[in-house]
Amino acid sequence: MRQDFAFVAERTLASHSPALVRSGPADVDLLAGLGRSAQRLVRSLRGGLARMCGGDTPEVKIDPPREMTGDDVIQPGQCLYSLFALAPAQTRMVSVIEAETLLRLVDRAFGGPGEAPRPIPRELPMSADMMAQRVEAVLAAELAPMLPGAHAINPLRRDGDWREILPWPTEARVVMVTIAVTE
Repeated sequence: MRQDFAFVAERTLASHSPALVRSGPADVDLLAGLGRSAQRLVRSLRGGLARMCGGDTPEVKIDPPREMTGDDVIQPGQCLYSLFALAPAQTRMVSVIEAETLLRLVDRAFGGPGEAPRPIPRELPMSADMMAQRVEAVLAAELAPMLPGAHAINPLRRDGDWREILPWPTEARVVMVTIAVTE
């Protein structure tokens, strides 16, 4: 077998503009961009959540995004964690909803005043799981247009145990956006 030949290029190699091959935005720029889109998200979430609050427009407040570790996402008390995939990149996102909030929404949905039972049951009823599905649908629909590169947000699974949901190690860096909804 003869291996003493030279390769010859059939065409000129591509020469890209430095603007096309520069690195992506810095983490600080991404946090600032997410903070700017938060105000648009407030307006759209008000409309999406009003259907779940009996037509009354709730007050929505979004804290500025902040960077933290995955361990800080774990909330004290009983919560329901939902895992989402942001298509097409399959980036992961987690939402955390307090169990008391879900039970209040369920009570309102069945004509009650919006009170949660005391003490909060250790295992949430199926109606709370169905309410969580509705909250997930609103979040997915309202967040997808706001997040760059996310064509769709798909709920994957939900669980009351954070160990079953969190897709990253507890020491990983994550960005957290806190959304407070009151009525």
